[in-house]
Amino acid sequence: MKVLVIGNGAREHVLCKSLNSSRKVSEVFVAPGNGGTRECAVNIPINSDDIAGLLSFVQSNDVDVTVVGPEIPLSLGIVDLFEENGLNIFGPTKSAAQIESSKLFAKNLLVEIGVPTADFCVVDDYQRVDFDTFGFGPPYVIKADGLAAGKGVSIVDTVEEASLVLRAHLVDKTFGRASEKVIVEQFLLGKEISVFGFVDGSNVSSLTAACDYKKIYEGNKGPNTGGMGGYSPPESSLWNKAIENWVMDNVMQPVVDELKKRGTPYKGILYAGLIKTEEGLKVLEFNCRFGDPEAQLIIPRIENDLVDVIADVVEERIKPDSVKWDSEASVGVVMVSEGYPDKYEVGYEIEGIDLLGHNVQVFHAGTTLKTTEKENRLETSGGRVLTLLSKDKDLNIARDNVYRNISSINFNGATFRHDIALLNQSNNN
Repeated sequence: MKVLVIGNGAREHVLCKSLNSSRKVSEVFVAPGNGGTRECAVNIPINSDDIAGLLSFVQSNDVDVTVVGPEIPLSLGIVDLFEENGLNIFGPTKSAAQIESSKLFAKNLLVEIGVPTADFCVVDDYQRVDFDTFGFGPPYVIKADGLAAGKGVSIVDTVEEASLVLRAHLVDKTFGRASEKVIVEQFLLGKEISVFGFVDGSNVSSLTAACDYKKIYEGNKGPNTGGMGGYSPPESSLWNKAIENWVMDNVMQPVVDELKKRGTPYKGILYAGLIKTEEGLKVLEFNCRFGDPEAQLIIPRIENDLVDVIADVVEERIKPDSVKWDSEASVGVVMVSEGYPDKYEVGYEIEGIDLLGHNVQVFHAGTTLKTTEKENRLETSGGRVLTLLSKDKDLNIARDNVYRNISSINFNGATFRHDIALLNQSNNN
C-alpha cells in the first residue's frame, strides 16, 4: 500500500513514522515534508495548499490513501476533490471542516443541539460595537471567526482592551479575511483538555485526551503560539472513564449525528477543545484534524496499526474498539526559534540530535536538510523547530527523560518552556 501524508510539521512527521512502521505499507510520501520526514518517507515538493498538484501526484503514483495533516487543504475542499475522482482520503469535506474553519458555524451548531459552551456574540462592524448588549462582562475571549494558525485568540480584562483588539481584527485586518467576523465569548475559568476521536461519518471510536500549552512563556504568559508542548493522558481529575463517556454522549456523538443529519457527514479525526469549569465541562472549540503538538502525544499511544484505523474511517466501519490507546504517559516539549511567535530568523544549523537517548523521540517541524557536495546540514526553517517526546508508565519519568535530553540539541536562539507537564501549576493551559 502507498500512502501520502500532506503537511510539513511535526504532526506529519509522527504520522509518517507511524504509517511507515506498518507491514501493510510499501511506501510513504509526504508533501512537502521537512528535514526529518526524509527518514521515514519520500519528500515531495508540493505545498499542502496546492490541492490540484496533490491530486495529480496521487493519480500519477497510484497512491492508495491520502492522509491530510493541516486544516488549510481541508478548508479548501481537498477531500471533496479527491472523492470526486474516486480516491481514498482521510479527512472531512469542506462543509464538515467548517467546524474549525468557521468558529461561528461551530458555536451555532453547539447551541442548536444543546452542547454546553461559553456565551458569545458576533461582531462584524467596529463602529457598532456596544459592550452593554453582550449579556456578559469582562474578561472577554476574542476570536477570529476563520483560520488564524492558532494565533487569532486574545483574552482581555477590560472593555478598553477589548476595543483595541476588535479594532485590530476589524479595521486593521490583522488576520485578513479570517477576522471579517469576530466572536466575543464569555471567559471561562478552568483547566483545558483536548479530546480526540476517529469518526467515520456516523460512529466515533474510543476517545483519548491531552493537555497542551499554548503560551510562549513559563507560567502561561505571553502571546499564544501553535503549541509549546503537552502531555497525554491528562490526570485522572480531568480524564477518566466517566468523563470519556460524558464527552462521547454529550459532545462527540451529538455533533457527529447533527452533521450527518445536515447532509455533511464528518469523517476523519475530530478534536474537541473542552474546559472543566465549576459548572462542568464546556466546549471551547473544535478542530478538524490532529493537533500539533497533540498528534505527537497521542499517535504513539495507538496500539492498533494506524493504517487499519484510517481504513476503518475511510470505509465507514469505525467501532469503539477500532482504536486502542495504551496507558503510558506521553510528554512532549517543543523547541522554537528565538522571537517566535513573532519575528524570528532561520537558517541556523541544528546539532546534537544524534546524541539523544533511546527513551526520547524527536519529530521535526521547522527544519530543512541542505545538501551540498561536502555535507548534509540540518537547518532551522520555521518558528517551531522540533518536538521531543518521551513515553513511560510514570509521567514524571517521561518528563525527566525529555528535559534531560533536550540540552543535547543546539541551534542559535533555541528556546523552550521548562514547565511542560509540571502538574502542580494552577492552570496548565
